[in-house]
Amino acid sequence: MRHFDHLKKIRDPPFEIEHDLQLCLNDLERMGVMEFIEEITEISEIATKERKLESQLTKMRDEWKSVKLSLKDYGVSETYILVGVQPIWDLLDEHI
Repeated sequence: MRHFDHLKKIRDPPFEIEHDLQLCLNDLERMGVMEFIEEITEISEIATKERKLESQLTKMRDEWKSVKLSLKDYGVSETYILVGVQPIWDLLDEHI
C-alpha cells in the first residue's frame, strides 16, 4: 500500500481515496487525476517493477530450499570438501 499512499499525496490537498479501491472512471475524473497522469504512471511503473522483483526473489528462494549441500572428508586433515556441486552451479547460473 506504500505506492497507494504516494498516489494520494501527489497533489495538495491529497486525494481522498479509500484503500478499498471502489472507484469508477468518473470518480477519478472528478478528482482531477488526469492532471497528474505522468506522476501516476511513474508510481505505477515503480510498483510494477518492485512486484516483479519480489516475485522473482520468492521463486529463487523456493528453488534454493531444495538444494542439499553434501560434504566429504578430505584426507586426514579434519576438513571437508563440497561434493556434487554441478546442480548448485547450474542454479547459480540461472539466477545470476
